[in-house]
Amino acid sequence: MPAVSRNRLPTCNADFGLSSENHSGNRQTRVYPKRLPYRRNLLVEKRGVFHVRKHVPADLTTTIGKVEIWRTLGTDSLRMAVRRSHAVISEIEAMLESAGRKLGQTVDVKLLQPFEVDGREEVRAVSGRTPAVDVESAPVVPRLTLGEVYARFMDDPTREWSPRTRLAYETARRLTLSIMGANTLMENLNRAACRDFMETLRFIPKSASKRYPDLTPREAAERARAEGWSDLISPSNINVYLNKVCVVLNWAVREEFLTKNHMRGLRLADPIAKQDKRHPFSDEQLRHIFTAPLYRGCKNDGNGYTTPGDVRPKGTRFWIPLIGLYSGLRLNEICQLDIADVRIVDDVRCFVITEISLVGSTDKSLKTRS
Repeated sequence: MPAVSRNRLPTCNADFGLSSENHSGNRQTRVYPKRLPYRRNLLVEKRGVFHVRKHVPADLTTTIGKVEIWRTLGTDSLRMAVRRSHAVISEIEAMLESAGRKLGQTVDVKLLQPFEVDGREEVRAVSGRTPAVDVESAPVVPRLTLGEVYARFMDDPTREWSPRTRLAYETARRLTLSIMGANTLMENLNRAACRDFMETLRFIPKSASKRYPDLTPREAAERARAEGWSDLISPSNINVYLNKVCVVLNWAVREEFLTKNHMRGLRLADPIAKQDKRHPFSDEQLRHIFTAPLYRGCKNDGNGYTTPGDVRPKGTRFWIPLIGLYSGLRLNEICQLDIADVRIVDDVRCFVITEISLVGSTDKSLKTRS
């Protein structure tokens, strides 16, 4: 067979599979790669992960067993993908040279040198059909467990945590690791594992850890599903947990501990509209609150504040509901008020809601700047 000369680093879009006559083929296979400015004829982005995509010359398709060779680079970082692509491209070129040599073609020995061992040429065998690389099962480097990644996320010094936010993530962390497993490898967090997590959350009873301390969350959910329990955590609370875990997995993707966040997009439909979740207190409810023993006379300001008596304490329990009634402040805003925050502005007594304390306290925070 006569020797065939081939250009191993194509410079046209035809070798990349993006010529006008190939566009319909891409649509049929539902592959829509994003062309990139660097190595645009070899490096592509598919489903958020970078790949090397190399067209197989027509005279080698029978030997290679395919018309294109795809290799995942296991990252969504362009800079890292470009660095990793050199070794992958060399491997593909050596594979093509080896296939060409088997057909009696002239080959470039330099392209086979990366596979020399102790001066002895060692070329990887090319089977009749090379299996495609599965993007979902691509190994993650470094290989970490979910528990290890969660710990790194919680200890990340670039994140600013308020005590309340940290507590919320710690609560989500305990539940997530209990259900998904702290020793689960990150590359095993596929879509099926994430959907299983969501399905388990759907059947967890309210206050499960207190009501069923001997059961794990998964065991409690399985029993609730089997016995048809109805007192379950709400879809809105489930979505909060899903959101917290999604934030962690997004961080893991950015840190290259995970190739793709399969939790993204998982959310339960909430039958209760947001504007209907919180209603104002009715007149009857307000009468019950402010005619309680705390306001009419109770036993004491400790555990006896709900028991009728002769004591009329005026501590935090007394003032917080009253301030909320007349000001509409958030609970946290009321609880962090100092005496110095009660001021006269333009001859009007008012509460000043601020992060700046005039008495030196450092525990003030605001939900929003407004």
